[in-house]
Amino acid sequence: MLTNLNNKYITVDDVSPIRPMFENTWSANLATFSMILEETTDDAVANLCIEGMIMSIKICGYFDLKTERDAFVSSFAKFTLVTNEKRIKPKNIQCIQRLLDFATH
Repeated sequence: MLTNLNNKYITVDDVSPIRPMFENTWSANLATFSMILEETTDDAVANLCIEGMIMSIKICGYFDLKTERDAFVSSFAKFTLVTNEKRIKPKNIQCIQRLLDFATH
């Protein structure tokens, strides 16, 4: 992992501080990503929210956080709108693509 410190990058080998930070912030992150993704019409903002949810799912998997992972996957899957009669938008198609990609790798 690289971190920026005064425009210099250093390698960080100890990822142990990530777990407690994520455990304390995951629900706020999920709520923020979900709310913004639901309301945005800006593709760049939607992409950032989708990427944030995907990275959060990966963090959950890395640290074996099953409840948190299930919450992110469930919320992310709702944005595919496969069972909804609303008009599907590009962000929903991107969610479908990313969910399928994530599931197959």
